[in-house]
Amino acid sequence: MKTNLNNAKDKNNSIQPPQSNNAEVAPQEHVELTSLVLSLVLKWDECSKNAAYHRIVSISYMELCVRYHNMIEQNAEALHLVLRAFLDERGMRHSDPNVSSRACYLFMRMVKPVRSHLAAKLDDIFTALEKPLSDAAAPLSSKMLEEIQSKVAHLASNLSIGTRAQAEEGNDDRLYVFEAAGSILGAEEVPEDKQCERLMQICQVLCGRIVEFVNSTDAKNDGWASQNAMRCVVALINLSKGFSARICVQLRPKVGEIFRSAMEVTVSCLKRWPREKGVRHRVVGYLHQMVQILNETIVPYLPDAVDSLRSKGTNSKELGETLVLINQLSNTFKAALLPMIAPLFLSLRLQVHENIRVGLSQSASSDEFTRESHELERNWIQTLNTFALTSLLSPMLAANAEARDLCLIELVENAKKHSSISIRKLCLQTLKNITTDWLVGNDTTGGNPQIGDEFSNFAAQKIGVECCLVAPLFDYNFADTGAVAAVNECFAIQRVLFRRMGEPFAELLTKSVLPSLLTPKVDPAGIENASKAYLNLLATESVKPKDFRHLLGEIAQQATLPDGVVHSPCNK
Repeated sequence: MKTNLNNAKDKNNSIQPPQSNNAEVAPQEHVELTSLVLSLVLKWDECSKNAAYHRIVSISYMELCVRYHNMIEQNAEALHLVLRAFLDERGMRHSDPNVSSRACYLFMRMVKPVRSHLAAKLDDIFTALEKPLSDAAAPLSSKMLEEIQSKVAHLASNLSIGTRAQAEEGNDDRLYVFEAAGSILGAEEVPEDKQCERLMQICQVLCGRIVEFVNSTDAKNDGWASQNAMRCVVALINLSKGFSARICVQLRPKVGEIFRSAMEVTVSCLKRWPREKGVRHRVVGYLHQMVQILNETIVPYLPDAVDSLRSKGTNSKELGETLVLINQLSNTFKAALLPMIAPLFLSLRLQVHENIRVGLSQSASSDEFTRESHELERNWIQTLNTFALTSLLSPMLAANAEARDLCLIELVENAKKHSSISIRKLCLQTLKNITTDWLVGNDTTGGNPQIGDEFSNFAAQKIGVECCLVAPLFDYNFADTGAVAAVNECFAIQRVLFRRMGEPFAELLTKSVLPSLLTPKVDPAGIENASKAYLNLLATESVKPKDFRHLLGEIAQQATLPDGVVHSPCNK
């Protein structure tokens, strides 16, 4: 009976340490187990002989070594013997491709926890790794790519959606050898000169392959070229996993420079195959990995990648994925991302709205267009909200009058009329941040010299009244949790306006807005009481949002919809 050497469950379960009912293994039992494992390893070559090369024996031995690595690393000779088994014909050079590919994965698992012991063996290890690294980076035929894709997709069929998505892109266990190489090289114990030399050698090979595939002019083999280029990108991702920001940015900037140079080559895949899902997924994965290890030094390289991701012809789904990436970058780099975001903001906004318009115009032919358009709209509003929360939006809009006008109108209209209460809440949060940043308080807090006094009138009437008072009174269902969250944002905005503007905002509410809403049904004394209660809530520090919601509910029962205002009920 044959054993499936590539079973996906093996990767997660077969090499885990045995479980015990006790929290810790008894010291004597641990000593005995360690002695047994070391005895097996030290005498393995002598006792196993030719049997060690059998495919099942070979895999079983490597899995045992991975399971008990913490015992093996205590003995230098045992560790040396185990590494030799992984690196020779019993492991990654085995004649059976199933064994050799599985050995690449297991070798990665083996070296990660023991890499601090391997600096002295670096040259010997990488001499032995030359062939496995070269084989893994070599182009695969179309037939081999199909076989790998089919095999991994079959194994992943019972796993998670994310695993299936990766399987569809043709994962290959042999590429784990690059993760192993990165884990060994990324250790601080490795001398900087050797670290840079070995890393540069591997990156040059992989980048050279990518350039070769990107520049391929054979249209018939375009799919083959993109899949092989994708394998090299995966190899670069795996290689970088062994490095940290401490190494690449603080201690050894030359290492970071090597990865940044590889990034330029990787982004070229997007320019060649901008619409291929697998290429987009892998390059974005590489960007995320570079963010982790290069920090802010990667920012100058991001515009080219983002422009390639949103190139002409990008559909709503792809553009939405690009917005998700921009959101993640904004949360990571915050204000440092402003030089990248500011130049592309208007063109990105235009592209988003054009895709939404086209999608909704095609909604009659398919519900999918409608769903994707609404999802893109939500992603765009979320992006604006993220920009506001990360100190990007206020300075960007303050410096660009056209972007400011378009963005403020869009946010106000959505906060007043959008059918989704969650979208309204996001817009209100964004407007709250802008208002807080731009309005000057009595204590001179806030304010932006690039914003004129006209914003005060806009903030009071459009945001404070239309978005935060009229819309909640007539559109919100106060029993809905989403509406409750939105009302809380309204209260927070009005408190900012009251504290920053003072008497002008108070007079607008008490002498104009509330009387116009309540006059048809409430006598002057009642209006005056309601106005005083309203100002009281805004002025008192200890007032809770629920008190504001309670007062709004009472006013809503007596209020009359103003002329020219359209009732726009909203849902979740």
